[in-house]
Amino acid sequence: MTLEYQNIQTKKITARIEIELANRVQFKFHQGQQQALFRQIFASLDELFTSGKHTQITDYIYGASALTLKPKKENL
Repeated sequence: MTLEYQNIQTKKITARIEIELANRVQFKFHQGQQQALFRQIFASLDELFTSGKHTQITDYIYGASALTLKPKKENL
């Protein structure tokens, strides 16, 4: 199922990313793919929040463990 993002309320998120990393992502993915990637990451993170597994995220942030994100089918 494809979501119509024009018809739902959205929020723009801004983050400071090292130039070399940002350039590699922008070179490999066009704008629509970048948006889909970030939406999918956030949807997968939300799944961890709602299932009570948010400590997996903080463990990853602080280098204590790996993090595996599972795709949410309705966001593909």
